[in-house]
This record gives sequence, C-alpha cells and structure tokens, in this order.
Amino acid sequence: MAIRVTQSMMTRGFLINLNAGMKRMDTLQERLYSGKQINRLSDDPLNLQTLLRIDSTQNETEQYMHNLDYMLGVHAATESALNTIIDTLSSMRTLCVRALNDTITADERKVITAEVASMLEHLIDVGNAEFSGAFVFAGTDFINRPFRVVSRDEYGVPEYEVSENLNAEPRFMEIGNDVIFKFNRNAFDVFGEDVEDPDGDNVFAVMRRLVMALHEDVWEDINNAFDELSGHFYRINNLRSEYGTLELRMRAAHTRHFNSLATLVSHRNSVEDTDMAETIMYLKTQETVYRTALETGARLLPPSLVDYLR
Repeated sequence: MAIRVTQSMMTRGFLINLNAGMKRMDTLQERLYSGKQINRLSDDPLNLQTLLRIDSTQNETEQYMHNLDYMLGVHAATESALNTIIDTLSSMRTLCVRALNDTITADERKVITAEVASMLEHLIDVGNAEFSGAFVFAGTDFINRPFRVVSRDEYGVPEYEVSENLNAEPRFMEIGNDVIFKFNRNAFDVFGEDVEDPDGDNVFAVMRRLVMALHEDVWEDINNAFDELSGHFYRINNLRSEYGTLELRMRAAHTRHFNSLATLVSHRNSVEDTDMAETIMYLKTQETVYRTALETGARLLPPSLVDYLR
C-alpha cells in the first residue's frame, strides 16, 4: 500500500537530516579546536573507561617516581655524609700513627689534640646532615636535629646533647604496587649503638678518649683509641658499600617507571588525541554534503502559498 508523502513531511525530514549534518560538523570542529577525540562522557563511553584507567595508572606511576626521586636525594645526602665520615676517620688514624711515633714530643702530641677536637666537632656536624629539610640520620623523627653542641671541656672537646626523639626506626616508601622500600640509615647504625653515651664505644666517645690520651701523652690509650677508630672505620666503610648497592635498585625501579609512563602517555594520546589530517578530511566531506543538501532542498522544496502570504 502506497504511503502519501506530503510537502510538510519532506520539509520535516529535510530539516532533521540537515540538523544531523550540522551536528556532525560541529562535533568535528570541536575535535579540531580542542585537539581531543573525547570532550564529554557521551562522546565515547568505551574509550573513556580506558582513559580513566590510564589516568589512574599514570598518577600512581608518577607518585612512585616522585618517591624514588626523594629517596635518591636522601641516598645521595647519606652517602656523601658517610664518605665524609670515612675520610675524617682515615685522617684521624693517620694522626694517631703520627702521635704514636717515638720521634715526636709530648708538646707535638698536644698540637694534634686540637686537630682531633676539631674533627670531632666536624663529625657531630656531619651527624646532622640533612636533605630537603629532613635530617637523614634521625630515624623517623627527621625534623629535629639529632646532635647539638652545648659546650667545650678543658681540652677543647665539644660536648653534645642528643635529641630525645632520636631513634633507629626505618623509613619506608612505596616504589611499586605493594613494593615497600627502606631507604634510610640512622645515627646508631653509623656512629654506634651507644651514641647517646659519652663514655661508651661509639665514634664520638672514642674520639673524646683519644683527645684526653693525646693531651696527657698516654701512649697505650692512644694505641687503644687507634684500634677502636680502625674498627669503626672498617665498619662504616662496609656500611657505605652495602648502602651504595641500594642505589642500583632504586635507579632500576625509576627507569622502569619512566618507561612505563612513556608507554602510558603514548597509549593515552592514541586514544584521546585528534588525528588532525583525518578529521579535516571528514570535516570537508561533511561540509560538501551539507552544501549539497542545501542546494537539493532548495530545488525540491519550492515556496508554498503560505510563504507568499507572509
């Protein structure tokens, strides 16, 4: 059965199709000036979910890289401090050997005393090494200075106090999905477990005894201090070697995340970014279709009596 087609039906269909063509051109133009394929939720729900997953993974990866950058900074500051401590202990051992030489006098040994006292104060200062406002040897209480020189005794040896919050707790950061990494060393690891005891076996206490032995010219005490300092020297040297290997793992993780981030960005661009050449071609095609539709409509939809009466 034939369907009667009226002029109003043709006009209505023409306008609907014309508006659809304008909508397609508007969408293509929006993609061109925004540079994005997806500008709202309704544009591409399937790929939008992909973009949301990429965003989540990218944010996590960037945070891991930020954590690693901070950890590498702490590592560099810690390693520099350990190198300084080792160099200082090496110089002090040399002074001990010189002081144990029978050819020098008691007065010359007293001159060495001032050098040792100065080195002790330097090591206390190194114990306060920091990175980005955080003291690297302070454990988890990294905002308070671990050591503070309060006075000097009759031999010129600095007397110090230890922060009551100084601790040996490790600091951790996440460098991957469920991958937690310890990245700090504390004052107890470096200077000795009894670093709070001025008369103990820690590095500071040994240096204090060395100053007294040099000042009083007690050969046996100087030799004992030399042996103790040598023990600390080799222990800290081993600690530095062990700590240095952690840098390789951190840099490997950083490189892996960097490559992963580059892949994510590339994937995101392939999903989200507009292909300019292709979009311009489609836009020109739609423009041609639109103009053709206007010309065709002008011929097929002649003026009606109502148009004349207006």
